[in-house]
Amino acid sequence: MIYLDNCATTKVYKEAMEAAISAFEVTYANPSSIHKAGFLLRNNFEEARETIKKFLNISSGEIIFTSCASEANNIIVNSIKDIKKKKILTTAVEHQAMNKPIDNLVAGGFEVIKIHPKGGQITLEDVLTKLDDGFGFVSLMHVNNEVGSIIDVENIAREVKKLYPDIIFATDAVQAFGKIRIDLSEGNIDFLSMSGHKVHAPKGIGCFYAHDTHLVKPLIYGGEQEFSLRAGTENVPGVLALAEAVKILDKNLENNYKYVNNLKNKMIASLKELDGVHLHSEGEGYSPYVLSVAFDNIKAEVLVHILEQDEVYISTSSACSSKQKKHMRVLEGYGYSEKEAEETVRISFSEMNTEEEVLKAAELIKKAVKFIRSVKK
Repeated sequence: MIYLDNCATTKVYKEAMEAAISAFEVTYANPSSIHKAGFLLRNNFEEARETIKKFLNISSGEIIFTSCASEANNIIVNSIKDIKKKKILTTAVEHQAMNKPIDNLVAGGFEVIKIHPKGGQITLEDVLTKLDDGFGFVSLMHVNNEVGSIIDVENIAREVKKLYPDIIFATDAVQAFGKIRIDLSEGNIDFLSMSGHKVHAPKGIGCFYAHDTHLVKPLIYGGEQEFSLRAGTENVPGVLALAEAVKILDKNLENNYKYVNNLKNKMIASLKELDGVHLHSEGEGYSPYVLSVAFDNIKAEVLVHILEQDEVYISTSSACSSKQKKHMRVLEGYGYSEKEAEETVRISFSEMNTEEEVLKAAELIKKAVKFIRSVKK
């Protein structure tokens, strides 16, 4: 199997899996229990939280664990529903887990302004020219999950806060966390969401950073877990596994970035041998982990299913939207036509991929494209 759908999910690290299994088999007490077993597990749990805070260089604020990044994003948006300034600035290319909750606020009197990327990018100027004193919330995706474009959220948040210090600034960092170094020490970003299964931890664990926990309005009430901000017994195996994954990523992040960038460039060089190839995410300003590419007169879905016969796995778009055919919203947000969107596939890498795999996959993709074109003649 050649797995090149790492934006959808990743293979769990062995060390992360072992941490989870230990929490199932050995240290399986409830961390809220007052006995010794519960107390010891609580210490392990809080050490895991500190591991993530250190990784993000958090000087103030907290990490709050959730079941996934979608839940985290919904909590973030729910937390601003009562703010006085009712104008929201976001992008036309957000993940649905942020896009839908924000759109739902319109019924409550909010006005939502969406930036359409120019040439694939969103700049500080794009943001500042839209803002005025009526805005209360800004949400910008750090790395887009379909095209891989990078927004410099740390710099933008810094400049926005200089002009509008009361604005609440959030970022969906799911495709940046563990791949691009994130530094939250300045405290300009109020909320940042993350996912475990995109960084070699298990599915079912996510979290978000809150610079000021007093801003957070829970969606789930009940117990006092997670500072009374997210009730319910904690997913201890998931949290401990995520912390182990973060430890590995912290040591290797820069080397992984360079290695994966080389894989992406190898894939690009090979695919360019074909006619009618359009690369949506080449060069600076794009994550090396994501390659969005369209092939003239090739339906993406057909290509995906032909490649799966050779156990090469790529995707048409976000795994969260592809079944509903709503993935075109993002590509059209970048300015691509419906036809271009239908011809676009996403190839996403991880440091677990090898150069041999990538080159073999590239040859099979070219073979499949040529086959489809020959059949259509």
